[in-house]
Parts: sequence; structure tokens; C-alpha cells
Amino acid sequence: MESIEPYLNLRRQLSKSAFIARHAGYVLLKSPFSRPQSGPIEYETASYGADDPAIELSTLPAWAIAPIVKRAGNPFPDRISIGRALNCDVVLRLSFVSKLHAHLLLEDGEIKALVDNRSRNGTKINGIALVPGKAKAVASDDRVSFGELDLTLISGAQLYDRLAASP
Repeated sequence: MESIEPYLNLRRQLSKSAFIARHAGYVLLKSPFSRPQSGPIEYETASYGADDPAIELSTLPAWAIAPIVKRAGNPFPDRISIGRALNCDVVLRLSFVSKLHAHLLLEDGEIKALVDNRSRNGTKINGIALVPGKAKAVASDDRVSFGELDLTLISGAQLYDRLAASP
């Protein structure tokens, strides 16, 4: 996850159409109003190696962003991997996020569904838990949760509008 500040600065510099052209895809947005889901959070990893410095949710900035981008060279062009491992397309370096937590399924380059990859702490869309291994439709402005991390799936245009509304 990244700080939202560079996006906020870019929004101040560019017109809406130029911003959207630069950020035409989708992002996962964490707001300061995200609430942890209820219930215990389980941890499976006993220890972390030097190359696996997972962090805790409280250490993230109030606003944070995770661009949804397919990494060059990653297999399976019809899906985007989400997880704690550095080789995932979308990396969420949080201790309660599984190494390979979930996949976004693509159809003609558009995000169509989300699949929980039998993660330890579960995946939700709009508060409804996904059945592991079963795809569930996901759309722009849906709230998606990976363990206790609540995010909103938004387009570049929606990101611009939300940034424009901020002080």
C-alpha cells in the first residue's frame, strides 16, 4: 500500500481528463473510516524472514492506496493476484493477509469477480464473506475486505473525484 499524497499532488497539477488518462485502471483505497471486521484474526505464519517484514494495520497512513496493476512476467493474464508475498500483483504487506490471499478475475481486461484463495482470515465483498474458491462478482465502489483490511474498489475517475473533495 502506498501513501495517497503523490496522487493528491498529481490531482492538484492535472486536469481531470489528464489524471484519468494517467490512472485509467482501478485502485483499492483505504480510508481512515475503515473499520476492522468483528471476530478473531488468526495468524498462521510463526515467524518472518528478513525479506518478509509484514506490518500491522495501525501503521498504515490514514489514507492509503494500492494500484491494481498486473506485474510484467506474472502468469495467468486473466487474473490479478492479491496477497502479502512480494510476487503478487497487488502486495498488501500486512500480517493477517495471506501470502496469496485472493484473485481478481478479468474479462476482456475488466475486473469482473473476486475469488478468495482459501485465505486464513477470509475475504468479503460489501460485508459478505466469500466462499473460498468461488468467484463472486465485484464492481466499482464495492467495499472489499482482506482479513481486517477494508478497502474500496474505485476507478481513476472516482479517485480523482474523491481527491478533489479532500481539503
